[in-house]
Order: sequence, then C-alpha cells, then structure tokens
Amino acid sequence: MTKKCKSCQTDIDVKAKKCPNCRADQRNWIARHPILTGIFVLILIGIIGGAIGSNSPKKVGTSDQTTNQGTTPSQASDNTPKTQTFKMGDKVDLSGKTVTVNSVAPYTSNNQFMQPKNGNKFVTVDISLTNTSKDAFNYNVLDFRLQDNQSYTYNNAATDHEPYLTTGALQPGQTTRGFIDYEIPASNTPTQVIFTPGFLSTSQIIIDLTK
Repeated sequence: MTKKCKSCQTDIDVKAKKCPNCRADQRNWIARHPILTGIFVLILIGIIGGAIGSNSPKKVGTSDQTTNQGTTPSQASDNTPKTQTFKMGDKVDLSGKTVTVNSVAPYTSNNQFMQPKNGNKFVTVDISLTNTSKDAFNYNVLDFRLQDNQSYTYNNAATDHEPYLTTGALQPGQTTRGFIDYEIPASNTPTQVIFTPGFLSTSQIIIDLTK
C-alpha cells in the first residue's frame, strides 16, 4: 500500500516515516513532538484536577492560642462584595489540608543583614498545617501570601526567624507549625492570609486578620 507524501506528493510506502524523495517527515505533530505533547497533557491534567478538586474550605475547629499583637487593621466597608473568610484561630480544612493562623505580630530581626528596606517593616504569621487526609502531600511556603489594607499581596521575606515554615511533606495525621515573615510598608497593616494549595488550584483558604 502506498500514500502520497505530504510535501512532494510522491507515492511512498504507507508505513514510511520520511519521504525517500524529499525527506519530509510524514509523522503527525504529536509523534514529531513527544516532549511538548507530554507537557501539554500534564498541564491539561493539572487544570482538570484543579477544577475537579476545587472544594470549598470549611471550619473544623478553633485554636485556643490565637493572638493579634501590635496590629490594628482597618475594617472593610459594609458594601464590599463578600467572600467566605475565616478568622484567626479557626481550623479551616480544604481537601484534607487544615490551616490555622495562630497569631500575627510585628517582627524585629537580630541579623543586621536581614533588615527591611527603609520605610518597611516585618510582620510575622504563626501558622499550623495539618494533614487530615488519607494521603501524604507536599507543602510550600509560597502557598501562603499576605495581603494588607491597601490590597497589596506579598510573598514571604527572608529573615532569621525560627522555626520557619518552609517546604516539606506531611503524612496523614501529621502537623507542622512555624513562622512566615513578610515585608510590608511601615504604614500598612496586614488584613488577610491567603492559602492556595498548589500552582494550578483555584480553591483558597482566606483568613481575615481583622476579626
């Protein structure tokens, strides 16, 4: 059996991967680009998994260690659109990941090389993370962001604060706890901690620090 070459239209063997006449590749795009195809498939799986796993967070308990030291955030206006949020001390579960913000407070570093920029300050958040699912999962400090009263959002800052919550794995039933420090303008106040478990996830736990 023969087929026409995609390029020169010469009759060639139906199983030929290249045309013997013009050397044109006869394979389809997927066969020619297996690595890119694999990447696209993984991205698609992640998007579908994120959509399927977009569960809503729910309160499952309350911590008795909640403190809010030295921060006086401004309150949101009553006509602001409402999103489900939780308060410090709430144990909030999202697909087997239970987050508790225990406290928020100013932080002063003792390391002269780890100081906030002029006009900025460090804020530290004490966070507990528990695996209430049946499977282990990885966690990352970048899953946690801080938002201030000007709606600016911050990733963690590098400080000398110990014990620091970084990255790792949690087995079923395990809990880890540590500090995450953020650098924000000195005149601003922290208002929310936002936990987004995974790069492609659209589900979030939002802890309102003003409550």
